[in-house]
Amino acid sequence: MPGEKIKTILSKYIIDPDIDITISLYRSKVIYIVGEVGAPGKYYMRADTISLREVVMQAGLPTLAAAMRRTTLVHPDSNGRPKKETVDLYKLIYEGKLDIDRDMLPGDVLYVPATMFAKVMRVINPVAEPITPVSTIERAATGNVR
Repeated sequence: MPGEKIKTILSKYIIDPDIDITISLYRSKVIYIVGEVGAPGKYYMRADTISLREVVMQAGLPTLAAAMRRTTLVHPDSNGRPKKETVDLYKLIYEGKLDIDRDMLPGDVLYVPATMFAKVMRVINPVAEPITPVSTIERAATGNVR
């Protein structure tokens, strides 16, 4: 036991040390949330499993651009190959269908894709930006007030 080993080491310097070890934070088990959520990234698990619903809440819920009905949960099978499972986040979060909730395990990846409309808008916006009318502030700054 780690407590006994520490007690043995400390007994050289302290008479009859009393050791109590408590793990306050686990940081070895991680899951990943990518795509259209408020805060995508790496999340540390506090237990052996975590529910999909809780993970989505921690990640700040899906954005308005999320295709919630096409969310993919990826986890390795027994041979280490990725196993994909489609999950309807809309039903889980907004309709309360808790029977479709899944447990995520360390190393799992949750991918929340963007809708086709959001993808198209991301392509169009940079192109359409220069042809928008000059704002009132820009006209006032340049002296072209009409």
